[in-house]
Amino acid sequence: MRIVPTLIAGLLAGTAHADVFLPQGDVGSVLHLNDALEVVGRVDGVENPHGLAVAPGRGLLVIGSLAQTAREEAAEMDKPADMDADAHDAHHGGASGGTGSVSIVTLARIADHEPMARVEVPGMVHHVEVDATERYAVVTHPGLEGVSIIDLDDLSVRGPIRTGPEPEYAVYDAKAGVFLVSNAGNGTISRLDAARGIVLSNVPLDGGPKHMDLAPDGTVAAALADEDAVALVSGDGIEASIDVGGTLHGVQIDAQAVTVAATERDMVVRVDRETGERLERSPGTEPYHVALGAPGLLVSSSASAELWRLDPMTLETTARVETDGVVHQIRITKPD
Repeated sequence: MRIVPTLIAGLLAGTAHADVFLPQGDVGSVLHLNDALEVVGRVDGVENPHGLAVAPGRGLLVIGSLAQTAREEAAEMDKPADMDADAHDAHHGGASGGTGSVSIVTLARIADHEPMARVEVPGMVHHVEVDATERYAVVTHPGLEGVSIIDLDDLSVRGPIRTGPEPEYAVYDAKAGVFLVSNAGNGTISRLDAARGIVLSNVPLDGGPKHMDLAPDGTVAAALADEDAVALVSGDGIEASIDVGGTLHGVQIDAQAVTVAATERDMVVRVDRETGERLERSPGTEPYHVALGAPGLLVSSSASAELWRLDPMTLETTARVETDGVVHQIRITKPD
């Protein structure tokens, strides 16, 4: 893997420390970069990782897999070397026991990139989120119309808890103390109380939400992929809708702007929240997942094994990183 700088200023910007984690589904690993986008290490041996969340206080990555396997086969998987047999056995059997297909959520240590636990959940996992207290992880199951909740204290699992057809993405609202789950199949966002394991309410939208992000003021940006628009949701309904065009995927929102990948048009689009001013640039083919943090705006490609770093204000490409495989749910930790 190598970094190709396109603007020297981009490589020199910022001194705060952050870490970048990139699940690479087609090569079975999670790539760990520093904020200069240099390789720190890899978590290997994770089958088809797609969803990813970070619990920095625990020093853990929570890695979801699109791969499914028979429950009996999963129970025979090798346990992590430093995990005792009783703990390993307790984490097999999944949320509801019995037979059927499961996928494996891997908990890996950030310090040495080694798995410390593998937890069975029913069905494949699309995306992953962890709450602010790092007690609960939520994983979405599009094929099961619900989510599973993993207690990170004892690795017990509850689920699937029904949220709606095709649950795609989850974000955590720390102010409200709830997870928000996008249900693409019926055009709703569910508010989920993880401690109680129940859906508190559903917010209807004018389309099917997929990727989401949460602004500091509590506004949710939800990419309505089939409608080619971004819904801004505040309280119990839509505050605004931004037409973008181009089969949308990853989205980010901060106090200033909404930024979204218009995959079909090969564009990244930035819309100023106050003025509505729009900026579009193409970093390359099929921009895909996006994440905003200390290193800048990071964008992956669904067509190739690469990652672009963009200036969040101008969308100028400041670096291109050749990765090992196609990058999915990007995570950036906050600076120390």
